[in-house]
Amino acid sequence: MIIAIGDGVADLIDFNNKIHINAVSNIFISYREGKHYVIFSRKLLNFLNENSDKFNSMVFASIKRSASDSLIANKCFSVCNTYISIVLDGEIEKVKHHSNGKNVVKVPLSYFDDSQAIQKSIFITENSYDAEFYKYTSYLFSEVNDVPVNICFQNVPGGGDTTGDVFESSQRNEKNPIFCMVDNDKLAPAVSIGKTATKVMQSCNDRKLSGCKVIDAHSIESLIPNAIYKMIFQDDVNKQKALNQYSLIEDNWPDLKRYIKVREGVPHPKRIGKPAVKSFWEEKRETIFSVQKDMWCFCQEGKDLCECQTVYGLGDSLMKKVVAKMNSMSEGERRGAVESCATIKGIWMDIGAELYAWCCAPSRINLN
Repeated sequence: MIIAIGDGVADLIDFNNKIHINAVSNIFISYREGKHYVIFSRKLLNFLNENSDKFNSMVFASIKRSASDSLIANKCFSVCNTYISIVLDGEIEKVKHHSNGKNVVKVPLSYFDDSQAIQKSIFITENSYDAEFYKYTSYLFSEVNDVPVNICFQNVPGGGDTTGDVFESSQRNEKNPIFCMVDNDKLAPAVSIGKTATKVMQSCNDRKLSGCKVIDAHSIESLIPNAIYKMIFQDDVNKQKALNQYSLIEDNWPDLKRYIKVREGVPHPKRIGKPAVKSFWEEKRETIFSVQKDMWCFCQEGKDLCECQTVYGLGDSLMKKVVAKMNSMSEGERRGAVESCATIKGIWMDIGAELYAWCCAPSRINLN
């Protein structure tokens, strides 16, 4: 994550205060260890040089290296929508910077007196495969914006519907940056986000070094380009019906995929209980069945008698298969698959921007 130390704080740092010295040291150690970027002004660098005797040799070497890498750090800062701004005292406060539109987490300098505060960001997801996938959204974001692709985090799986509880507990017990990302679980536009997403949103504490995002899709599987699913299931004859359906959806109604639980698919509307979801899919079924009806209906009954599933599912353990495939693909192959659907690419970029802001980091530096 970006840690910014502005001129206002530089003027007030007490170089005879052990807490201030220890906090500054920890911040620059986080840079050396490849956990967080540090950006600061020439004024602070001059103050640090004038008080170099207050820091051990490793810390001061980290300060000099961070200063020499300032162009890279500032380039990363230019694309990050959230960053830490060091203030002299007070409590953690989250504000919107109106001049540049960035989200600022104001954190008092003394907070970093505790070395736990500068450890790598904690990234909470519903399961570990989600975190592996989300990394690729940040890679896409960094490639498009021509910034270093490196991110650093400790993944904490939330366990699905207990993710909100894990996020809440982590905010109570941890001091390092915490970012949580979950599915919205929406099967139609007019319904509310799911219980897990609601719990996460309610748990996000404005007085903690934490943030969260609910993705703009029912589930993470809804954001996988069909080109990747085709690679995974190219030899599975039982999946070809579903793959053909998803191809038509991406080509004709790409927004629709965001409301599909891809593992299970979408049942016939008569088997959907929630009225808002039922009416949404009744309307969409009419639309999609009007295009290549043989791609959707397999019972050969008339329209009023057909009870075929609206969209077929791709089965369980889907993200495990997706992550394995994406890990084996080249950067160009992954980029090409995402570029094939502008809607999915847009959501990837949105997710990648958030993850990059909370977890961007320099490479670990060997100063020996």
